[in-house]
Amino acid sequence: MKNFISIIIAALLFAGSSFAQNTEQYVKPDKDFIRSGSRTVRMRKGESYQLNLKLKKDRIYYISVRGGKSLGNLQYKIKSKDADNQEIMYDNSAYEFKAYNTFYSETSTQLCLEITTEPACCLDTGKKQKEEIEFYIAYKKVKRHEKTTTPPTMLTIAAGN
Repeated sequence: MKNFISIIIAALLFAGSSFAQNTEQYVKPDKDFIRSGSRTVRMRKGESYQLNLKLKKDRIYYISVRGGKSLGNLQYKIKSKDADNQEIMYDNSAYEFKAYNTFYSETSTQLCLEITTEPACCLDTGKKQKEEIEFYIAYKKVKRHEKTTTPPTMLTIAAGN
């Protein structure tokens, strides 16, 4: 009986530690941000998914993307919605596939968030099944004093984009 209880306790501790690791990898914004939405999609290697974003003027947006390890690096791009010229405003592959980013919207505009999984390789013996990819979007309104103190490293979506 003692061995049975010890096994159950060990299993619970293991499950708790793996859950803690997953939540540590998922970076959430500070408490000033309001959750705008989150979504889970199922994808395989080599697939893409697009989501339309409606940004409002004078807000700071936060985007975070994460997925199963077997999918490899997740690339996400923020692109303009102009069908003739889809300008890429941000591409996390240029930043070592950083899983999150914060950016400022000067104007109300519509953009596209495109998520792409790593291409499948003919030598890849990994799973071919779909895995979950989660993305989290939040925003906060910019206060008057913050308009002049937006960090220069933060991506800014300006008029005409």
